[in-house]
Amino acid sequence: MEGFSRTNRLGQAHIASYPSSTFLFALLPVSSLRMRMRSVRFRSLLTDCLRTWNTVRTGLQEKSMRLFIASDLHGSPEAADFVRRRCRELAPDLCVLLGDYLYHGPRNPLPGGYAPQQTVSALAAIETPVLAVRGNCDAEVDLMLLPFAVEDSAAIAADGLRIVAQHGHRLPAFPPVPGVRAGDVVLSGHTHIPRGETIDGVHFWNPGSTTLPKGGFPPSYGLFEDGVFRVFSLDGRLVLEHRPAGN
Repeated sequence: MEGFSRTNRLGQAHIASYPSSTFLFALLPVSSLRMRMRSVRFRSLLTDCLRTWNTVRTGLQEKSMRLFIASDLHGSPEAADFVRRRCRELAPDLCVLLGDYLYHGPRNPLPGGYAPQQTVSALAAIETPVLAVRGNCDAEVDLMLLPFAVEDSAAIAADGLRIVAQHGHRLPAFPPVPGVRAGDVVLSGHTHIPRGETIDGVHFWNPGSTTLPKGGFPPSYGLFEDGVFRVFSLDGRLVLEHRPAGN
């Protein structure tokens, strides 16, 4: 099954399925769901939804997903607008953003053109469905301004892979990783350094930073398609490529 699942602070279950215009979205507290299950009309509606879901799931299993991945924008409207434009050009099924959206961070230099409010406007113009996780520089006031929901973590099912997305500041750099098993992908940002490697069966991917790259790397973003993770510089040069074994 292609798609992602996540749970927000209200304890409500979210189920979404891509690509593009195909959505099945549930947002019902468990207690409310139990009450509605007693209704004959609701049971009939649920049966119809499940029948539709099975049809969609079959179609999704036959289609490879394309994920656009970016991290650590740190208040750069230029980087945010690049994400918007590149998503329009590539038409990915999902835009995955890995945190640190508006604040430059006390350990980082001020990015050129630093403008958090303009960054928000550029992010709001992204037409692709967005899955976003929270970074260590994302305060509550920042999250209130962002035009999309932000979760602590998310799991994405794509091309037979389970991709666990977090910012990375609370994750070990090597196995074992809590909640992650061999064959899974750990997708994170935070270090501002691109990464694509497999250690003890666990795949580690990092798109680098669009704004404040480190380690001598250029500003960059990630793209997952046809089972392969690639990192590109903003001017289109291939930085790295990683293909999980057996995928």
